[in-house]
Amino acid sequence: MAVFQEGLNGHCMNSYYYFKEELEKTLPRYENEPINEYIKRYYKEVKEGNKELKDIRQKSKAPTFKLALTLVPSYSNVCRKTA
Repeated sequence: MAVFQEGLNGHCMNSYYYFKEELEKTLPRYENEPINEYIKRYYKEVKEGNKELKDIRQKSKAPTFKLALTLVPSYSNVCRKTA
C-alpha cells in the first residue's frame, strides 16, 4: 500500500526485496534509514543515470511480471492472446 500512498517506485521496491544484498553493496543504507526513504533515494539515483542501480532495478522486472502473470490467470490469458 505504501507504494501508492507515498509514490514509491514499485520496481525499486521489488528489487530491494529480491536483491537486497547486491543493492545495499551498490547503494549502502544509512543507519536507521526508513525503507521508504531508501527506496526514494534509490529511485532518484536511477533517474539520475546510475547504471549499476538501473541494472538491478531492471533485473527485478522479469520475476515481478512472472509472478503477476502466474497469480492472475485471466490476465495471463489476455496477454498471451494479444501478444
